[in-house]
Amino acid sequence: APDGSKLHTLILDGSYLGDEGAEDVARALERKHTALRTLRCFYCGVRNRGAQAIARVLPATRLSRLDLTHNEVGAEGVNALADAISEQPSSRHRKKFELNLSDNQIIAPRGESSRAGRRGDPGGAIHALCALVEALDARGGRIGLAVANIGLAASGDASVDLMRKLGASAIEVI
Repeated sequence: APDGSKLHTLILDGSYLGDEGAEDVARALERKHTALRTLRCFYCGVRNRGAQAIARVLPATRLSRLDLTHNEVGAEGVNALADAISEQPSSRHRKKFELNLSDNQIIAPRGESSRAGRRGDPGGAIHALCALVEALDARGGRIGLAVANIGLAASGDASVDLMRKLGASAIEVI
C-alpha cells in the first residue's frame, strides 16, 4: 500500500551524514517515505556502509533518481546497489532512473589507498561496476548512469571491460 507521505524530493547535499546518517535516512525511507522519487546526497561523507543501507531499502522505494556524488562509496557499496536494483520488483520501477556515483574514487590505484582508506583493487571495483551496468540494463526503461572521476584511469586494461558493457547496454552515460 502506498505511504501517506507527500515527500517526493529529499536533498541533503553538504550535510555530513556519514554512514550513520545514511542508515537513518534508509530507515526513514523504508518506514515512512517509500514514495520518495529523488534522493540527493552530494558530499555527505557516505561510505560503503551507508550505500549498503540505502541499497537495502531501494527495492521497497519508487526512487527515480539517486545521487551519491562526491562521497566515498567503493566496490562494496556499488555491489550492494547492483544487487538492490536487480531485486527491485518491476511494480516499483519508474520509467526513468538515474544513478550518479561520480567523484567517489570507486577504483583506487592498485596498492594505493583512496579517500575512503581502501587499498586499490581495480579488478574488484570494475567487477562491481560491470554488475551494476548489467543490473541497470536488465531493469529496462530510460536509465542514466554517471560515473565521472571514479578512478577509472588508474584501472588500466580492466576498464575496457566496463566500457564494452556500457557500450553494449541501453544505458545513457550522463
